[in-house]
Amino acid sequence: MGVLTTAYSVPPTMMKKIRRDNEWLAYLFGVEEADAEAWACATFEFDKLYEETIGILGATGHPKTRSALDLEIPDKHAVEFDGYDIRVVTPAKLKAITKELEHATAKNVKAKAIAIGVTDYYGRPIAEKEVEIYIGDLAKLKSFFEKAAEAGHYLIIAAA
Repeated sequence: MGVLTTAYSVPPTMMKKIRRDNEWLAYLFGVEEADAEAWACATFEFDKLYEETIGILGATGHPKTRSALDLEIPDKHAVEFDGYDIRVVTPAKLKAITKELEHATAKNVKAKAIAIGVTDYYGRPIAEKEVEIYIGDLAKLKSFFEKAAEAGHYLIIAAA
């Protein structure tokens, strides 16, 4: 059983509120429903595929993406909220991610992953069919990142 992970595209004004008081994350994450409409933003659901997806991207020539999104790496922009692992990606880093992923396609990432024998979190080889599952939404993910970057938004990655 894995962890459910979601990426939120957060406007700078919303991020300022969160930095002042991390309890606002309850509205962003839907833990509190009052004022939920004001906290609605675009999201990308990784479900339980997050760690392997970013691992495959990192292993196949996208190290900035892996580094920026890895929940295990200490984050100087971190915010905390009870029970969640959270990663904040600044607008500048988000632009770097979109640039790095510009030419990435599910087809070429899969080919590289299979060629190098990419492994999962536990060091076990990931089968070709699993690689397809982990990177199957790459075009949607790139589109989500591009829209957020164009808007000058932050990303908040939250795993619960």
